[in-house]
Amino acid sequence: MSNKKDSGWVYLLTHKGRRGMVRIGTTRQTMEAHMAGMNAASLSSPYECFAAWYIHCFSLGHFEQFLWLMLAGRRNAFSDNFFLMNERDAAIAIHLHVLKEAELFGLYGKIIRMADDELILNIMRLLTGNPRKADP
Repeated sequence: MSNKKDSGWVYLLTHKGRRGMVRIGTTRQTMEAHMAGMNAASLSSPYECFAAWYIHCFSLGHFEQFLWLMLAGRRNAFSDNFFLMNERDAAIAIHLHVLKEAELFGLYGKIIRMADDELILNIMRLLTGNPRKADP
């Protein structure tokens, strides 16, 4: 893992006050600490974490910028990190980019950790077209 220079969380958040939009970003803090800070600053209802991936990458900031660039057509004109898309589509787009980053390191399946294991199973079912639940 000599190529590793940075690590942190990539997150996908929802907010009741912004239906039809998701917030996508990165943090080096724990997700708990990051969510506490964001919710303390929120004037209305709290953010909810739909999914989070812990990644090792060359630069967390560049990873975030590339994600935003990849989703630029869905960006909310009034906010840098809000995107007009549903949670499922955003999770698939992020997950595919996380997998691509893992391939660059040659560490597929070893450097990705999702906060919600059930969500990763749902994403894999969507990607493979297999509607049945994964075997335990």
